[in-house]
Amino acid sequence: MRAHRLTARSVALLVVAAISLCAAAPASAQERIVGGTAVPDGKYSFMTSLRSASGSHFCGGSLISSRYVLTASHCVSGKSPSQVNVVVGRTTLSGTSGQARSVARIVMHPNYGSPVGYAHDAALLELSSDVVGIAPIRVADAADDVHETPGNSLTTAGWGTTRSGGFCCPDRMNEVQVPAVSDASCTTSYGSSMHAPSMLCAGERSKDSCQGDSGGPLFETTSTGYVQLGTVSWGRGCGSRGYPGVYGELNYSVIRNWITTNAGV
Repeated sequence: MRAHRLTARSVALLVVAAISLCAAAPASAQERIVGGTAVPDGKYSFMTSLRSASGSHFCGGSLISSRYVLTASHCVSGKSPSQVNVVVGRTTLSGTSGQARSVARIVMHPNYGSPVGYAHDAALLELSSDVVGIAPIRVADAADDVHETPGNSLTTAGWGTTRSGGFCCPDRMNEVQVPAVSDASCTTSYGSSMHAPSMLCAGERSKDSCQGDSGGPLFETTSTGYVQLGTVSWGRGCGSRGYPGVYGELNYSVIRNWITTNAGV
């Protein structure tokens, strides 16, 4: 989320150009997203690793139906379907569990990058065949605004680096709880780079997503299961004081209706 968290969020205020793809390097279970903890095997089976043709992890995503993965547009901008593969239901990048799929179609939000960089940062990957036996995560709608109340504890997870500017990527998925931040406070931090309707902020010093987490989910655990509120997008540094992570806001009608039209959920 700082500059984008493509191969995860970058460290500049605005997303910097391309970051090299993350190789799945082994890492100890103590490594964290930024200020987080290791995820036990199978905890978040909807989590998705986006892989290059050579098999390197470069972004996260989430399974939102048996045929569609939701990620960030900046993760797939300029890529063709043949350049992206996905693995769903795997906790360690080097593992063999889960299900691998090729991508049949990439659908970026038509308003991505407008009116400011990283606005409407959402994209859909139509898979070559259905994922079976793995429950998708529910995408937030207008009724889920309550989860965005400032201070409410949300979760983000992924295989991103454990500190700003660090090497990507830990082998095991990590998660961290981050407080929701108001649009007004986030605008104070980021000024004109913040597009409040299509962006949602969360995080605090030393608790954040980082490079390699881009495209992954920001979600909350409810009495009926997980609900995804955002996609990891951009920010300044990772866990920097006064600069929370910025996410694509999924219950914004312009994004939510687009998801329904294209993915049927």
